[in-house]
Amino acid sequence: MILDLIVLVIFSLTIFFSMRKGFAMTIVSFLRGIASVVIAWLFCDDLALFFLQKTALGAAAASKIHETLSAKWIASKTYELLPDLLKDSADDTASALIDGSTDKLTMLLLTLLCFFLILLGLRLLFSLLLHTFSKEHHGGFVGGIDWFLGILMGILLGAISVLLFLALLFPAAELFFPTHADTIAGWMEGSYFAGDLYNNNLLLILLRDFAVI
Repeated sequence: MILDLIVLVIFSLTIFFSMRKGFAMTIVSFLRGIASVVIAWLFCDDLALFFLQKTALGAAAASKIHETLSAKWIASKTYELLPDLLKDSADDTASALIDGSTDKLTMLLLTLLCFFLILLGLRLLFSLLLHTFSKEHHGGFVGGIDWFLGILMGILLGAISVLLFLALLFPAAELFFPTHADTIAGWMEGSYFAGDLYNNNLLLILLRDFAVI
């Protein structure tokens, strides 16, 4: 229910702001958003690699992920039921798997984080550049058309915003609020429609198909 409300708020606010801007300014903002996404997509891997190799953030993220995976292995029923004479061998195998998973998950989380940071920075930069444009709306028929088309564009952008929010929700929660990840998962399970949107996220489907190509 809580996630449903958050999704509705994101969707409604996007429509509201698009309606206030009108179609013309919304289109300008949308094109700015596309440019930001493309640039962020092109450079997020390089920035993530820099954070992983050159900063304490990468080491801290890897350490946290490794610690979490190791703790889950030790606390698992499988480990508890193993005979003592097999535990050393199982620990060695699990350690190798955990090390490999840690590197991949750390890179994935840092890539998502860098994508978001680049996107945020570029949007702020473009917002400053667009601040010089007039925000006044035409009156009469032209203003009405601009207002109506702004609503339609807001619906489209609202849907994209919701799908992006859901796609980044759990990676961001695991990185910044790991103690609340189970709570968020519970919200997802108890949702009316947010869970369906998450499990059938069109953005992730498009990214998967693009990666296959």
